[in-house]
Amino acid sequence: MNIKITVDSTADLDYLAKDKNIPVLAAPIELGGAAYYDGIDIDPLIIFETYDNKKIIPKTSAINQEEYAEFFKTQKPENGVLIHLTISSDLSVSYTNAIKAAKDIEGVHIIDTRTVSTGIALLALKALDFIKEGLGLEEILKKIEALKDHIQTSFIVNNLEFLHKGGRCTGMQMILAGILKIRPVLQLVDGKITPARKYKFINFRKSMQRYIEETLSKYNTPDYSRIILTHTYVDDELIEEAKEMIKSIAPDFKEIIVTTAGSTITTHCGKGTLGMLYINSEL
Repeated sequence: MNIKITVDSTADLDYLAKDKNIPVLAAPIELGGAAYYDGIDIDPLIIFETYDNKKIIPKTSAINQEEYAEFFKTQKPENGVLIHLTISSDLSVSYTNAIKAAKDIEGVHIIDTRTVSTGIALLALKALDFIKEGLGLEEILKKIEALKDHIQTSFIVNNLEFLHKGGRCTGMQMILAGILKIRPVLQLVDGKITPARKYKFINFRKSMQRYIEETLSKYNTPDYSRIILTHTYVDDELIEEAKEMIKSIAPDFKEIIVTTAGSTITTHCGKGTLGMLYINSEL
């Protein structure tokens, strides 16, 4: 049976979409009263430039039912099936819209990943692993459903400007964070983004180091197939340092993937955010 995997642009696949042949449906983004589509006519660099010049940030919205239906009809293989992975249903109505769209299209299966960003990508890549292993549709669906509750998804945010602009922290919290050099860690828990902990160091490097050390120490029973670093234009030097830290602390990872986040994570977290995501047996 021909089984095809697809995702929304909220999966932040970056170059992996082409490398792994995973079709991506772009999420709508509104900026300055104009409508755009993530990765097509808007990207993080445009968002940063607009914020620098006008101090406005985008608004994210869900992919609608009609957009899903058209995408599914186009992407479903002939005499095959489609598995589409969406962002957590607690963060967007995209999953609900996808379910409605798939109802009248035979052979389309929707998975609410209960995660975001490359947490979704990890499940998509795992589904491809299962296809390569020769597993059937029902077994793949069952395994992905079981794995989705074991995605360690977290991000360390370098500054709170975008969180403040988006109404996710108060002005006073932003001011205090700037003065005290506080950098929060956001984590996916039960499908929702929650504050996990915070670090108070003079520079981002120290906070990043502590974040990597504590995360790998706490969630220390990983699937060593791969780990993903996803960022919103963190300096290359810091990305390389993060990779070396992972190699030192958890040398059994077979692959360390680095992707640049798309417009959704950028809209919520701003520039300089770094995420570390991997499958772990216990959360």
